Amino acid sequence: MKYIIWDIDENPLTAEVPEKDKGYFEKHIKPNLKPISDDDYTQGFLVILHTGARWSYVMSDGKLYWLVEWQPGLIVLEFSESGAMRFVAMRSPNPKFGGREPLDIDDVENFDEDAENHQYNLVFNAWDAQFDDYYIEKLGFKEAYRDEINTFGNCITCANKLGNTVNEKYKDKFDEYFAEAQKKIENMAGIGIIINEAK
Repeated sequence: MKYIIWDIDENPLTAEVPEKDKGYFEKHIKPNLKPISDDDYTQGFLVILHTGARWSYVMSDGKLYWLVEWQPGLIVLEFSESGAMRFVAMRSPNPKFGGREPLDIDDVENFDEDAENHQYNLVFNAWDAQFDDYYIEKLGFKEAYRDEINTFGNCITCANKLGNTVNEKYKDKFDEYFAEAQKKIENMAGIGIIINEAK
């Protein structure tokens, strides 16, 4: 399982996802992915690209994963070469993530701000490395192999085509589209899947 990034000079680089974060991904994210339609993507998740959200890309077993810091914590979309897409929303372990009011299901009393946060790591390890050589070296990013670049390109092709159609369709009413797409993401994500590994 590898991150893929482009550095400030647009060089494609990859690095192994650290074992603990990989373990979280394999145990909690992959088994909970559910299929989504082209409309779910174009009328919802695509709008994230037009925001200031932080995200990363991970490749595993010939699939590409887009991991986004977004309410309720982490949104993950899986892209495949066939064009099929899947998604999951994970609830942040931080009860007050994004300034929200905690729910009864949030473990406010036992939340430890210093505990390992795999959701944060999965997004920001790669995000930070795009802009800072320190993180490139720390995480062991190396020049991407041709097959890795091809996997990324093949998996993202359909999503890119869908994005182009949306840009053309809503160019004159983007604000309306933007608001409705955010509502759709909120409805699909709900409160997110809750993981409490301490229990």
